[in-house]
Amino acid sequence: MNTINKTTSPVNNINESTSYSIWAEVDSILWLNNWENVLDKYKNNSNIILAKKEFWALLNNSAKENLKQWVKSIILDLLTNRPEFSKTKLEKKDDNFLIDLKNKTEAQSNWYSSTRDKLALEVDNINYLNTESNPAWFSIKQKNESNKKLTNYKLYLTIPVNEYSFIQHLLDLSNDLHILCNNTNDNISLKVANNLLWFLTHSDSLVIHFKNKENKENIEDILNKWMDLYFIDEEFRNLWRTKFAADSSDSSFSEIISDNISDWFMKHYWKYDDKVLIDLAIKYAIEAWQKAPKINGESIEKLSLSWILSL
Repeated sequence: MNTINKTTSPVNNINESTSYSIWAEVDSILWLNNWENVLDKYKNNSNIILAKKEFWALLNNSAKENLKQWVKSIILDLLTNRPEFSKTKLEKKDDNFLIDLKNKTEAQSNWYSSTRDKLALEVDNINYLNTESNPAWFSIKQKNESNKKLTNYKLYLTIPVNEYSFIQHLLDLSNDLHILCNNTNDNISLKVANNLLWFLTHSDSLVIHFKNKENKENIEDILNKWMDLYFIDEEFRNLWRTKFAADSSDSSFSEIISDNISDWFMKHYWKYDDKVLIDLAIKYAIEAWQKAPKINGESIEKLSLSWILSL
């Protein structure tokens, strides 16, 4: 019987010796029923600690230029950073640790980029798939976009940082999703980090977009079988961040949340003292990212999180 290796990359996996720890923090609260208890429970969560530190620095800056944009950036980092990355950032006095991380993972980064480029060439030679990329994301999409519904549903997966070699198996996953597209008149695409550094720092390792909400379980089944076949593990979603989201625009779910929270922040800037303002902004952001939309009866208005602005 043949054994499938977990990775066939020609370089060693990332390990504990790097400045970037691969070990995830473990949280255990499902919902935020009592915020004071949650603050106490999550007092050691590096994403929250970093967000609070950056909020205090921002509000203590007398200039406060581009305040709304800075708030959006802090919330976006809170939602999307891997907790290990936030912890490392807290321990360093400047951003030089990013240079250190890039240097220590140069061989792995080169392998990742080379594998991505080979995958892109292979995909672009297939008549029903194509690729798109930007500095952050590499996407594999269906050429026949027959379903152009406004609402975009998304499934998220966080993969351990030492399993970055999963990208070499994305074509198999795309082919399986293509069959589902044909059978259900859906438009399904996937995206992953365009470079290793983004994968190491970002909690969304694999994102699958689709239009037919009834396909959620079908896609989960395909994804689970693909992960089992190639021994790909799933990592805990920090602070119980939802694995299923939806929106009605080109913005990501995290961007929608951070946009709404920053609007709320500016609306209430003079209403609360700084501590309350910071705690509430973090509270509402976490509540929003934990809530998956219902398959039946969920309105687009609620999916866009406009309810935050009424608080």
